[in-house]
Amino acid sequence: KVLFLDEPTEGLDVQSRRMVIETIYRLNDMGSTIFLTTHNIEEANRICERVCIINRGKIVAIDNPEKLKGAFDKSRSIEVAFDVDVKNGFFDSDLISKVMPCGDKTRVYTDEPDRVLKFIVEKAGEQGLKILSLSTCGPSLEEAFVRLTGEG
Repeated sequence: KVLFLDEPTEGLDVQSRRMVIETIYRLNDMGSTIFLTTHNIEEANRICERVCIINRGKIVAIDNPEKLKGAFDKSRSIEVAFDVDVKNGFFDSDLISKVMPCGDKTRVYTDEPDRVLKFIVEKAGEQGLKILSLSTCGPSLEEAFVRLTGEG
């Protein structure tokens, strides 16, 4: 069985969206092949085993989301939140290429996430800061899309 779905979650409330996604998973588990068109790239990342990126009517890439995300950018980001605002210069390090606020967190970009994690933890300890959350993030499927299509 093959099922084609065009923007199946567009405009839905949270509960309805979850119900549609659960139905998609269930149908796939029962052996159905599902073609899903969507502009919601992160939803495609969560749902799909394989992603086809089309730009101006032409296929520019087909692969699983993890391979598409890792093909271009080996850089990683780290998101961290502290119990208080950090002073200017806290993230000054040659290991960090960019620092951006991200809601109540700060996102730092690096090619050496292991070393930067250690740097952040040690510096927080030195300054008596409590780390509320700390996580690493790889490139997003949206970033891969922008690179593949050259639009952005």
